[in-house]
Amino acid sequence: FRLPYTYDPYLVSTTTKEYFPGAEAMVTTTAYTYNSYGLTASKTETDSKGDTFSETYRYAPDLVGSEQFPLMEQLTQAHRIAEPVIVEKYLHGHKLSEYHVKYGASEETGYRPQPIAVYERDGDGSIDLDAATDRRLEMVGYDGHGKVREYKQDGVSVTQLWGYNGEYLLAKLVNATYAEVEAVLTDSDLTLLHQGYHFIAAGPPFWVPKVIPLTEEEMRDLLARLRVKTVWLRGSVSYIFLLHFRHTQQLVNDPRAPKMLEKNGSLTVDTVPDCIDR
Repeated sequence: FRLPYTYDPYLVSTTTKEYFPGAEAMVTTTAYTYNSYGLTASKTETDSKGDTFSETYRYAPDLVGSEQFPLMEQLTQAHRIAEPVIVEKYLHGHKLSEYHVKYGASEETGYRPQPIAVYERDGDGSIDLDAATDRRLEMVGYDGHGKVREYKQDGVSVTQLWGYNGEYLLAKLVNATYAEVEAVLTDSDLTLLHQGYHFIAAGPPFWVPKVIPLTEEEMRDLLARLRVKTVWLRGSVSYIFLLHFRHTQQLVNDPRAPKMLEKNGSLTVDTVPDCIDR
């Protein structure tokens, strides 16, 4: 690899060689460019067979004044610029695909600029953010922590329940809106899901509230009640429960995680969080 001689070093290129029995080594060189914010603007791979594959990235600062006004300006001013808004892929200079994120700021997003739709298009041409033709993902609502609580993928509603004050995803319910899930849960259930702990009095002489994290059994019982209550929403509601438990100040996987991996009808218990499937 090679680094440029600057005060802020960036990776300029890498070269790899792959060896195969009875054949010449395959040499692949990858070159990188950056924008004025130090974010990767392009990545181009060229191999010894003559194939050239490239990806270009455009971020909020790159799009100020050209689209989604004034959201690109607001994202830039808030220094929320790490995620690319547009990703394009090319082979020998011919466009293969485009990935494009649309932002919005409304009551559903907490009046903060947040992604409200993801568009994907294969082949040449450009995506029209005002049309639904290439829309693959639509964010319906966010919670108070800025996490997606409901989205639609290919027209199917997916509700996400976050715990530990919005830090970790606990459950996903496919083919159920957040309003439907909220309607069958009690306020205490929702509070426990969102917080992930109890408040109890520590006792005299100070009576300071004490934080007690939910145990594994309490969280499993809570999610089991959720499943029982929501199974009647529709005949095709499916569940993905992502169980993690916080002990003291750290989130750790339960040591019996392999036993937690099970499938039972529409219920799937998993230990690997995956916020949104793309």
